[in-house]
Amino acid sequence: MKPKIILIDIDGVLVKPGGYRLAMQETCRYFLVKGGIERYSPDAEVYSLFESQCVTSEWDMIPLSLLIVLDTIASVESFPKHLSNLTDALDWVLSRSIPNIEIPYQEIILDFGKYIHPGITAAQGILDAKLNGQGDQLFVHLDNCHLIQSLLGDTRNLSSELIRKFQEYVLGGEIFSNFFGENPEHWCTSYLLEHDTSNLLPEHQKTLKRFLRLRNLYASVYTARPSLPPRELDENFKNFSPEAEIALKLCGLEELPLIGYGKLGYLASKTGRTIPEYIKPAPVQALAGIAAALTGNEWLGLQWAARTADGIFPDNQEFQLPKEFNLYILEDSAAGIQGGFSAIQLLNQKGWKVEFHPMGISKHLKKIKSLENIGAVIYQDVNTALSAIFEETRV
Repeated sequence: MKPKIILIDIDGVLVKPGGYRLAMQETCRYFLVKGGIERYSPDAEVYSLFESQCVTSEWDMIPLSLLIVLDTIASVESFPKHLSNLTDALDWVLSRSIPNIEIPYQEIILDFGKYIHPGITAAQGILDAKLNGQGDQLFVHLDNCHLIQSLLGDTRNLSSELIRKFQEYVLGGEIFSNFFGENPEHWCTSYLLEHDTSNLLPEHQKTLKRFLRLRNLYASVYTARPSLPPRELDENFKNFSPEAEIALKLCGLEELPLIGYGKLGYLASKTGRTIPEYIKPAPVQALAGIAAALTGNEWLGLQWAARTADGIFPDNQEFQLPKEFNLYILEDSAAGIQGGFSAIQLLNQKGWKVEFHPMGISKHLKKIKSLENIGAVIYQDVNTALSAIFEETRV
């Protein structure tokens, strides 16, 4: 019987991500208050629209949301060209009398997907298109590329005021102070701990664990959430945030191998690559998830995936990928499904025979459409998707 391997996303699949969504909205609101325009803060619908276009990181969603607001304001009140950073732009907006306007979040965000490519962040892809003259519809009213570049050019810089404010809400005071080595501006409880809820029913958790124990199924967690480095490494790490681990504890799945942002960041630091080159929709994260699910070893899986993506198929005595297997990916965004397709295409070209079962998890119409467009079968929640896999496994 061919092995069945499951890669399971966290946000929108295992977990209802109330913490991230609220932290993204609160971060945008915090900065828009400085311009007296907090009424234009994005809501949960805007968050889902971003995900439908493969913009899956809040670190990209926040600056893009702020630019959408500023660009719309610029359509009724011309921005001076010397405003080259967010603080100056918001100070200038505060000094003006801005009429009530409607922010066309949906119209603008639904145009973003065409600029998102593996290997770079969503923000960088959109910025590149704007600077190269390929994005004629991008921020057309902001005749100020310095302002756009200041917000989109380095969205993974932990010293960025946007990211640090977002992390204040996400982590809460205690974890933030441990992570950054300093106290946050405002002390609060972790939004992840306070607002996230598990989508996984207890009976499905038990059934999954039983199948894993019997080796009828193999599974790992496949997420863009910040995480700790590979759990096999015994080092004193700083600047790694256990956000993915917090979610797994909430779901009672702490023992599952986890391939998250911190794991990929550690791998990139050892290979001289960047995290966007490895994270979904690039194939390395899915390859690492496959290997980690089969071996239970995150670091082995990551190393094998990086070499495999580079065309080096190692004869590793610790791990031999079966030549035929079934791969199931449970995802709520197109990026994760695309990562699976990329991984399978690479393996099939080298002689593997992988049967791919992309399972889209969503009730949001725009996200469902984007998932269906790349071949995913839609399930309303993680429990119905797992039930389908369990039924096949029993047979």
